[in-house]
Amino acid sequence: MVSEERVPADQASVSIKHIEDRIRNAVNAKKVRCTEYFKDYDRLRTGYITSAQFERCLDQLFSVQLSQPETQVLLSKYGNNPQQRGMVCYRDFCAAIDASESSSVATIINYLFCK
Repeated sequence: MVSEERVPADQASVSIKHIEDRIRNAVNAKKVRCTEYFKDYDRLRTGYITSAQFERCLDQLFSVQLSQPETQVLLSKYGNNPQQRGMVCYRDFCAAIDASESSSVATIINYLFCK
């Protein structure tokens, strides 16, 4: 699973949660699972794509345009595997984006039915 990474000082003002929430909202607005779009770039189904492909997918498919510091924060969290230099683990990224939607639904269900 993805561990929380330390963010460099120049990126401290950029919140990973805020970035992920923006992307999550864009994905939810399209009513799709983000994994399906990233798979198109991953012909060998390794779970990794290049950082350029990752950025292109966010921009062109989900209409999410990130600043350079925001992009660096995402890359430092999801592109930190030393065996996959220059690559982004889109599976971990999509799990984080899709999981929050599931946990939100579970929270609502628990609130409504488990009083």
